[in-house]
Amino acid sequence: MAANGCDSVVQVNLEFLLPSETYISSTNCNPASVGVDTVILTNAVGCDSVVITTTTFVPLNPTFLTATSCNPNFVGIDTVHLINQFGCDSFVITTTTFDASAISVTPLFAKLRPCGGRCGHARC
Repeated sequence: MAANGCDSVVQVNLEFLLPSETYISSTNCNPASVGVDTVILTNAVGCDSVVITTTTFVPLNPTFLTATSCNPNFVGIDTVHLINQFGCDSFVITTTTFDASAISVTPLFAKLRPCGGRCGHARC
């Protein structure tokens, strides 16, 4: 009722404001860091703001190479540690085997001297 005893009308306009939601996808090579993480904040108009981060697992991605060599010193397994595009460990593993067929053999010929080189001739 109004101050003068008359009826009064108070009009209230309510507006329902939706919460803000942000979805983030990420990858990680650490199994302990994967999953869904939710953080609740307050947005600019005072409503809930939800940030949902989904982290999926990216496995290590080794690359396997094979090679051959005629040098026995190069035979074996060699591992190179790198970082991949996700910032995770990456390995290049090269297995080198010995290839005997790659060795070239050059025959050597000796000039034989009659008498074993002990004679007095210029031909010996």
